[in-house]
Amino acid sequence: MRLSTRTRFRVMWLFHRAMEFEKTYHAVPEMPPLSRPRYFLLCHAIELALKAFLALHGESESDLRLKFGHDLKKVLKRAKEFGLTLTCC
Repeated sequence: MRLSTRTRFRVMWLFHRAMEFEKTYHAVPEMPPLSRPRYFLLCHAIELALKAFLALHGESESDLRLKFGHDLKKVLKRAKEFGLTLTCC
């Protein structure tokens, strides 16, 4: 599959933002029982990484925003339809 320059840029932008949020998640100390800001950072990193995967497989910018929003279940389901597999540890 040949990606347009715009699509390649979007994929890289999403991926780099995901990495920023993931790095910040690790930099914020844990505060039991649950650090909501830290949890948000991790969830947002996951969302952006999954959206980068979807963009790589042709999902449009508007679909990523309007069809999926911040619904991690929808984003993950669609990523699995494109062949994403998850393994533990």
